[in-house]
Amino acid sequence: MKRFFVFILISVLLWAMWFFLCPYSLVLLEGFDFFAALPDFTFLNLDIPGAPLKYISAFLLQFYAHPALAAVIHTLLPMLSVFCIWLIFKNVWIALLPLPLLLWYQTGDLSLVPYLTGVAVSALAAVVYHIFAAFVRVSFPQPKILNSKWLGISMVSVSVLMSLFVIWNGYVRNGYEKIARLDYLVENRMWNEVIDSVSPQEAGYDDYRRKCVLLALSETGRLADDAFLYGLSGSSDFVFGNTENVMSRNFNMNFYSTSGLVNPTVYYAFQQATQFVLGMNFDSARCLADTYLKVGDYALAKKYLDILSHSSCHGKWVRDRLDKLESIRDAVPEYRVDEKHIWGNFVYDMSLMHERCPEDRRFADFLLCALLADRNKDLFYKYFQDVAAEHYQSSIPRLYQEILLLIAQEEPEAASRYEISEEVRDQYKNFVYLVSSGREKVARKRYSGTYWAYLYFQNHKHP
Repeated sequence: MKRFFVFILISVLLWAMWFFLCPYSLVLLEGFDFFAALPDFTFLNLDIPGAPLKYISAFLLQFYAHPALAAVIHTLLPMLSVFCIWLIFKNVWIALLPLPLLLWYQTGDLSLVPYLTGVAVSALAAVVYHIFAAFVRVSFPQPKILNSKWLGISMVSVSVLMSLFVIWNGYVRNGYEKIARLDYLVENRMWNEVIDSVSPQEAGYDDYRRKCVLLALSETGRLADDAFLYGLSGSSDFVFGNTENVMSRNFNMNFYSTSGLVNPTVYYAFQQATQFVLGMNFDSARCLADTYLKVGDYALAKKYLDILSHSSCHGKWVRDRLDKLESIRDAVPEYRVDEKHIWGNFVYDMSLMHERCPEDRRFADFLLCALLADRNKDLFYKYFQDVAAEHYQSSIPRLYQEILLLIAQEEPEAASRYEISEEVRDQYKNFVYLVSSGREKVARKRYSGTYWAYLYFQNHKHP
């Protein structure tokens, strides 16, 4: 009875570690998985090496959208291997020895195949052992040391502690859980939470965090006030360039989806999907379904909703969109031809979208902040005069006021034509005073996030 209590206690500890420390890492696995209860999907899986394990993995990962359930599955699979080993040796601490290795083997894998492989091998070994023992009827005496109480307690403790360390080190310490949480927040448009989750220091040295928080600033109307506080250093900071990294492509898909740009959204959705063995994942499928609903493409929206309806966990998600689907049955898809040129140069892309959608301030701010980051003062002022007439009649964002003070040194009308607050004027005077008096450290600290500090401290680069 004691040994089963040990198994239960360890299982509870593992579940708690997964659920409380790594919930978003588990949810991420669902987004990168794909499963459909369709004959085509089943037959396709049969042609893939290791088909049974991959098929079971895909089936189980459907349920990882629910962190508590995901933590249960992620705990039970390695513990099943432990139990099978116990059936052979009848010794708890020997059975627990492979547990840290199983957890380490799983770390970084986007499927459950390592876990399932461990279960399959240990179960087969247990079956073979008991069949052999039943026919041969030979007992294998174990050394007395294996029955030592204190050795058992020590080895169980070491195994458990190593297991917990593997989880913490593989997901928490290296920042993977934070990245997974950011992906979740961006995908679900939880912009204030994104901003609260990323400090200016983190954004300064981490490219992914910086891009996430810049997008969140845009969606909350704060980009033109706080962009440089979060480490903006060039127009390339807004989206990823050509990359094979799944997180980068997932971000690009979410960036363009949030911005309402259909063609690049579809492009990155397919690029993301093709990185997986089956050529599709739930994140891409959901994004494609919502995108085609948005543009009124009934046939394609229905296609992806039908596919998702054959998974085990998308019933409500699909039903919530059926009314929208029915409303576009006879609609003409609204694709913008001009979007075919998107995803080249970011400044060019945003200038194009600003010209096509002058009413959308997001494109204007992306363009202007990108030009500021590239230190293109002249082109900034050219576009700003057009943007100001559309968006900044009542008040001008802080960063634009700061650059206007600099422009006014060459073009005085910039300071009189546009309203620059006394606070900003005073801050600029104080910044100049501190720098000219040799107190650069004070200036850098006090005016971090201003455009003047960004320009003056040009040697600042992200590690």
